[in-house]
Amino acid sequence: MCVPTSACFDLFIEPAGLESWLCEKANVEARTGGLRELFWEPDDPQNNSTVGCRITTYDRDRVSAFQWRSPKQFKSFANAADPLTHVVVDFHGNSNVTSMAKPFARFAPKVDRRSVRSISRIGTALNETRNAQGGAANL
Repeated sequence: MCVPTSACFDLFIEPAGLESWLCEKANVEARTGGLRELFWEPDDPQNNSTVGCRITTYDRDRVSAFQWRSPKQFKSFANAADPLTHVVVDFHGNSNVTSMAKPFARFAPKVDRRSVRSISRIGTALNETRNAQGGAANL
C-alpha cells in the first residue's frame, strides 16, 4: 500500500487509528504486555469486545501480536479457552510504501474456524479505508 509503514502500523495500534476502521472504542497501551481492548458495543463491554486482551509482541512499525476474543456468538467456547486466540500482523516497508502480511491467527482450542472470517476482514477494511481516502491499497 502506498503509505508509510508507521501510518499503517498506527491503524493497528493507536486508538484513533483502530476507531477509524475497526471498532467503536479502543483502549490500547502500545507496549508488550499492554492492554489491547477493542469495543464494538461500548455499552456492553463483556460482549463483542476484546476486553482483557493483551499485546504479546510490540515492535514499532514491524510487528504487532495480540490476544483476540471472538464475537458473542462464539463466546461460549472460544473466549474461555486458555490460551486465547493469538493474532500476528507483520509490516514491511519504508517511508513511502508498506506491505503487510495477511494477519495470522492461531485459534484457541475448539474455536470454530468460521470465526477466521472476522479476522480476514481486517485486510478488506484497510483496503476500503485507503480507497475512500483516494489511494490504492493492495493487501
